[in-house]
Order: sequence, then structure tokens, then C-alpha cells
Amino acid sequence: MAAASAAHPSGAKKTISPGVDRISLLPDEILGAVISFLPTDAAAAARTGALSRRWRHLWRSSPLDLDDRHIPGPRDCPDRAGAVSKILSEHQGPVRRLRIESIGDPDLGAWLRSPALDKLQEIDIDAPRYSDPLPLTTLRFAPGLRVARFVSCSLPGALDVVDAPAFSFPRLNQLALVSIYMRERALHGLLAGCPVLEGLLLEGCGGIDRLRINSPTLRSVAVCDRYYTKGIVVENAPRLERLIGADWPFTTPYITVISAPKLEILGSLVDDFSRFRLPSTVSQEMVADNLKMPMRSVKALHLTSCGPNLNSVVVFLKFFPCLQKLYITTSPQSAMENAYQLDPQDPIECLDHLREIVLQCYVGKETDVNFAKFFVLHAKALELMKCGVNDVCTEEWRADQYRRLQFDCRASQNAQFDFRSDFNRRIAICFHDNQTLSMADPFESSCMLCRKGWSV
Repeated sequence: MAAASAAHPSGAKKTISPGVDRISLLPDEILGAVISFLPTDAAAAARTGALSRRWRHLWRSSPLDLDDRHIPGPRDCPDRAGAVSKILSEHQGPVRRLRIESIGDPDLGAWLRSPALDKLQEIDIDAPRYSDPLPLTTLRFAPGLRVARFVSCSLPGALDVVDAPAFSFPRLNQLALVSIYMRERALHGLLAGCPVLEGLLLEGCGGIDRLRINSPTLRSVAVCDRYYTKGIVVENAPRLERLIGADWPFTTPYITVISAPKLEILGSLVDDFSRFRLPSTVSQEMVADNLKMPMRSVKALHLTSCGPNLNSVVVFLKFFPCLQKLYITTSPQSAMENAYQLDPQDPIECLDHLREIVLQCYVGKETDVNFAKFFVLHAKALELMKCGVNDVCTEEWRADQYRRLQFDCRASQNAQFDFRSDFNRRIAICFHDNQTLSMADPFESSCMLCRKGWSV
């Protein structure tokens, strides 16, 4: 193989022979960025130092992601706390991300005051004991934070019913609140102090009867809560693209979308359309008008349907005429006929746009077959239908299903079917990192496994 030329960090060109360490020829800025993604432990430093002498000073000065979970020893071990203190005192570069569970550690105050954290961009505080107070020292990072996640800790002023705390996070882009009890006024005060917030994740946050979304910047809202007895109201969210939730199929709150012109991803909802409405404070005339206005922006929808119930699902199909992806999780009930007859005077416009349908908990009995067959015979743009089957799918069983679904008479000749048991799970959104807020499609089967061990 011919020798190659590359620019050395000093600027001089150098001939590279086969087997030469090309990685070490990269600029310090790139190598420092690579190192910043490695775990926070001595083993990682030793491995990188073994690659090249040049890497040794890079490790000491590169941006650091400090995660106390990567430090050996139990949470209350003095050696473990000492390791955190040593890293903060000796590391020459800035700490970019801090993830810590030792909120009750007596050394925590000293850690948070460390100059090494002056340029902190991401913070993740997970209290080992529920409602441990968030140290006020944490707020010194507010001006530079871009990502924040607070778990099980008590936020300042969270229970104040008179004066909401005055927070200011001018650069915060992503916020996750998990298992935090707070008043609605306090939550809105917090959000008001985040002028560029695009992603909001709420999981298990009690104390709020009604969640109001009123933001000019939010693009993604993920909610895993059963506490909103008065519903979720999207009052004015001009940039909101996704409103997703877990646990809603069990106690689906009333969902009201007054203004969200860019909303594309919605669910999971039960197939009870009465829960998709305006609040009682609005006149009945406005309610009637609202339900007549289709939401053409929604492209992906997830529903939970008992039966499944084709008549109930069709109501949603009419309200989302530009739907391209439909996810249905069935909850088996008594047999339903599911013999819906199309009315030319009342068309279902989305049947011209639906490209993919995913049916979870497909049994293959008459109720399921008739439900799926409706889309086989009428979805003109259908490309793929996935059916998550409870039992093992034999070739003989598949052939029988194709026959009963009248696959040869399908409306879309490009349609393909996939009967499998490995994605037969109730859709459960993973709420334990901020990926839910940015992934292209949070309802895809690859995202159905909950890392925290929820039943799926």
C-alpha cells in the first residue's frame, strides 16, 4: 500500500507508513472531543494513555463528563466521594456534564462550588432519597446550562402556592423533571424562566391537576403521569411538533389542543374521542367548532383500542386526514364485528395517505382480521403493515391470515405484511433520557423497551 501524507498538528507534512498511529495525528480539539465521551474512571485514562504519550496530557485537559455512577464503590463510600473530589481538584479541563446521585453527600456543596464546574452545560441530579432539597448552589450554573434533569429532589419554591420562584435559565434547551412534587404555579414559573426551551419531559410529577402548555419555543413534550385529573391543555404552542405520553392508555387525561399548527406526533391515546376536547370553561359553541376542525399537521398517531374497535378508531382517522403512520395497541375484549361501511358522502381522507400501520397484540381472530382487513382493502398508499402476534407465527398460520385478510385484493399493490412475535409489546416510551424528545419516531418498535423495567 502506498504511503500517505497528512498534516501534523505542528503544521508540517509527514509521510505515513502502514501501521502508523494516524489517530494521534488529529488536532488536539478533535482528540479532546473524543476523550470527553469516555467513562469517568482511571481505567479509561490508562487505556487512552497507553495508545500514545500525546494522549496523556489530552486526558487531563479535555472537556469532562463526570458521572459518579462510573466511580467504583457504594454510594456512601468515603473513597468514592474522595474520588469525585480528586477529579474536580486535579482535572485541568472544564467539566461539561455532571451526573450525580450523591445529593446527600456532605462534600456535595464543595463539589458544586468547584471552579472546574464553571462552564457546566449539562446537569443531572438524582436524589437517592425522595424529596431531598436541591442545593441552591446548583442555581449558579443556570446561566450556562443547556440540558437539565432533576430526579426525586425538592425544587426551591415547588410547593409555594402564592409566589412562584423566579428561575432564569437563558440557554436551557432540554428539561426533564422526574418524581418531583410541585404546584402548577411553580412549574409555570420555572418554564417562564426558560426562554429557549425546546424539550420538556415530565415523569411522575404530582401536585399538578392541569398541565397547560403555553410556549413559543417548545417543540417536544413527553409526559408520563396519571395525575392530571383536569387534563392537558395545549393553549398556544406554535412550534410544538410532538406530544407523547406513557401510562395514558390506563387513565388518559382530557387532551385539548387549541393551537399547535405544527403538531406531527401524538399519542398514546385511548380510542375515546370524548377525551380529545376543550375544557369546560370554554363555551359549547367553541367545543363544537373545535371538533369539526381536522388537524392536518399530525402524521403519526398511537391509539389504544379495546377490541380493537374499528368504529372508534375511524373517528380519529377522520380528524387526522393527513395521517401517515398509525400505531394501534389492542386490548382484547368481547368480539366485535368491525364491519364498517365507507360512505362516499363522508370520506376518510387519511386512507389516501397512510403508509404504515402497526397492530400490537394481534391474535388473528375474526375481530382482529376484520379490523386489519378494513385497511387492507381501503388504504390506497399503504406500504407496510406490522402485526405483533401473541403466539409463534408458523408459515401455515401466516398463509391462512393472508387468505382471510384478502391480501390479493389489497387497495395498494405495494403493501407488504409482517407477522412477527418479537415486536408484540405494549408501546412504552422510554422516559429515562432525553432521546424521547428528539428521536424521529418514539413509537418505533426499537423504542418500546423501557430501560427502567416497566412491564411491556
